[in-house]
Amino acid sequence: MCHETMPNYLSLLVSVEGNNKNDFIVKVNGEEAASGNLTQTVTETGPILSNEDGYYLVEVIDKKSNDCIATSELNQAFCEANCKIGELEVLTQCIDNKLFSASITFPYMNPREESSVKIIGNGVNYGSFKVNEQPIVIEQLVANDFDQWEFVVIDNSMEDCQSKALLGSIACMDDLQECTLRNIEVDNLGCTNNNEYEMLLSFEFNSEFDAEFSCAINGQMQINANTSSLPMKMTRVTSDNSTDVEIITICIDNMTEECCLDYLHKKPNCLSNSVADNSEFERISISPNPATNLISIEDIPQDVIGLTIVDNMGRPLKNIEGIKNLSLDVSKYPNGVYTIFFYTKDNHAISKRFVKL
Repeated sequence: MCHETMPNYLSLLVSVEGNNKNDFIVKVNGEEAASGNLTQTVTETGPILSNEDGYYLVEVIDKKSNDCIATSELNQAFCEANCKIGELEVLTQCIDNKLFSASITFPYMNPREESSVKIIGNGVNYGSFKVNEQPIVIEQLVANDFDQWEFVVIDNSMEDCQSKALLGSIACMDDLQECTLRNIEVDNLGCTNNNEYEMLLSFEFNSEFDAEFSCAINGQMQINANTSSLPMKMTRVTSDNSTDVEIITICIDNMTEECCLDYLHKKPNCLSNSVADNSEFERISISPNPATNLISIEDIPQDVIGLTIVDNMGRPLKNIEGIKNLSLDVSKYPNGVYTIFFYTKDNHAISKRFVKL
């Protein structure tokens, strides 16, 4: 019989017949549970914690003669608790920057083959599931900063038997706080009519998610797309005739902090974008070249109002405004080829290269 005040515990009433009045002990599943003697009509054992399979082996052993044993088997002896579902454990995993899955596990007292529960998340019933088929995975859930997620598991055989887990908000973009945007690459694909050209754009963004990004050229928005579409062909790119380089800006959208990278791109030669007079720029000298520590830049035209040093990946390293002849320390630059872009007040530009050893 089930214990009245202790859920999941039971007591056994053992009746023993014999031809002596010796004392005996009662073992249930190998554990001593009671003692008595043959003068008693019934001996009560317990309370005994119920097990999952409902099977109990009862042994009555004569205390004076240990080899005098009587046994009996009890099957399908279950004591139902007020609620058989224990505390929920819910593990979430982001699928991309908008969706996540939830893996739900929980203890369940004495599960049977037909034992099942239904799962509700934020008021949505996701159906019935077998208790023995854990973990139960719910997929394609929407992640954002606003919803407070709660999962409820309800026993199908006892509607009042429920267990809840409150997770709070789930925002998968939290895993994308670090901006890992780098290595922009642009290949010119040729010029088209009306001073337009085509390019092939690619860059690296280390993330398991398919992130949204925007691309601007010289501050003018060009496209919004997803990183899964890279490398991307961009058509009808309009040239700015005032300079032979263009600033391509890539930004990863929906980041909590700005994640942008600029790239100085030299336009195709087929466009009419040369500066009005190159003669003064040709006199610009960079020495020594190759260099190891310092470089001197001399004979800079008066029209030059600034310069930008770019590495061989197109990444700006240093910007200087209002320049005259100057010396620059390049000792900390990695070995390689670097480009210096000189800009005039009327937005003309020309480039010079130097080698760092």
